[in-house]
Amino acid sequence: MSPLVVVAGQRSSGPALCIAVFLIISKKVFGLDLDTIETNVSLTTTIDYDIPVQDMASETLMAISPCHQFETEFEFYSPGYPQPYPNNTECIRLLEAGPGEIIELDFRDSFTIEPSIGCKHDHLEIRDGPYGYSVPANYYCGNQFPPKIISSGKYLWLRFRSDENIEYEGFHAVYKFIKKPPPDIEKSELPPCRKFVDGSQGYINSTEVDDLKNKTLANQVPLDCMWIIRVKPGWKIQLNFKEFSLEKPNDCGLNVVEIFSNRTDMASRLKVFCGSIAEMVQSSGDTLHVRFLAEGKGVKSKFSALYTAYRTKTKDEACGSDQYDCEDLTCIASELRCNKVENCRFRWDEDGCPEEDNRLMQLFSSFDIIVILVVFFLILCGMCSAFITNIVRKLVHDHRIIK
Repeated sequence: MSPLVVVAGQRSSGPALCIAVFLIISKKVFGLDLDTIETNVSLTTTIDYDIPVQDMASETLMAISPCHQFETEFEFYSPGYPQPYPNNTECIRLLEAGPGEIIELDFRDSFTIEPSIGCKHDHLEIRDGPYGYSVPANYYCGNQFPPKIISSGKYLWLRFRSDENIEYEGFHAVYKFIKKPPPDIEKSELPPCRKFVDGSQGYINSTEVDDLKNKTLANQVPLDCMWIIRVKPGWKIQLNFKEFSLEKPNDCGLNVVEIFSNRTDMASRLKVFCGSIAEMVQSSGDTLHVRFLAEGKGVKSKFSALYTAYRTKTKDEACGSDQYDCEDLTCIASELRCNKVENCRFRWDEDGCPEEDNRLMQLFSSFDIIVILVVFFLILCGMCSAFITNIVRKLVHDHRIIK
């Protein structure tokens, strides 16, 4: 099953949802007349008990998530289909084919989405690629069936979105994987450039993708790499660039670094760096996407960034026993204290640390250096002794000649 992300504008509390599911089961199984049952429970999500569905599991899932309408592995429905889709709903799905395959997407039975100029209200968005910024992008609405869609690669990114107003019946789509046409198979296919990192701190570096740079130049395609940084739920991410050197600064078409939040659509883009400086970035959640896009000479661009997991706190709140207080209303893992890496925004985690970084102390704390110094001292003493001995002999010799 392809991964699914759900962002719904309607939510229900846990106890209320349990009671709602119980009432549904009572009506379906025991035939109880729900109209005669009095209850003081108030539901944020409105459930229509007369909605015809295929089975009880579907109805229960609809109460939990309006985006559950993925009936089989190769089908995609609008929320609530064939009933009108709910308002203020957003569903995202990524379709991924296997190596040497592409995706064929077709629409069946019905396609009815609120019509609008430019599909700026309710719409189905389809992007030819794995991300919310992939291009080309097409938006569909109204009552005309979209054409059969065939991807150029192994990914299609889908998003259905409805606003707060009118709801329509929606759509039903099916997709399948087909082999690439022969000309495309002959051209070597580059592996997805995607890196996943986590932990309390770490680095992302352009040198990690050096092996792909020559391949992209040989295939005359852009280098498009994504680092996905994830930290503990409830924590955030601070990204601090230690090196940022673009081969063609101020040319965003040849080399650019883009920062996205937990999603990759353009509305979630936080920063765009294509000049000579990249400033620090802080996330609003526990996920950050870093995209490096380059082509031509821009592929030789270099960057390195340190990420640190942190959590925010109130003024009167204390950091946990396994955390260090950065004194700016943030906490980091205590293991990052005095690790010779500046993780706090104002560098307090490296302030007042033992003078282990004193170069003189490091010099004399090394056994190898001490041995070298002793040997050097002995050699120097030997040379001095030989020099003094020669001088004494010469003075004695000269004294005898004078006599």
